[in-house]
Amino acid sequence: MLDCREMEKGKFLAEHFRSQIGIDARKAYCDRKGLWYHVLQEFPGVYFDYAGCVLFASRAEFDACRHLFKFLEDGARGEKTLQIPGGLASLPGYRRLTPSPGSL
Repeated sequence: MLDCREMEKGKFLAEHFRSQIGIDARKAYCDRKGLWYHVLQEFPGVYFDYAGCVLFASRAEFDACRHLFKFLEDGARGEKTLQIPGGLASLPGYRRLTPSPGSL
């Protein structure tokens, strides 16, 4: 089983999940607890936690969930990130995956 902490960056783990599960997305991000992600700029895009995922087919789908996100900016790196206070599983369209991404 892979662990986000063992990867150089979470995006490598997300890409691993995306390819192993066969999800067609241009961009993928992973947070094992489902609380923090980089803001998607390319679509379709997918967020993973260790049990499942949410696929955003378009910017419109992503924007429809904006009220559930808390947007932040990393001043040191100038990157936009977001928090999902209720966790990824609280978003509409969340899919539990079998096998779970955390078991791959």
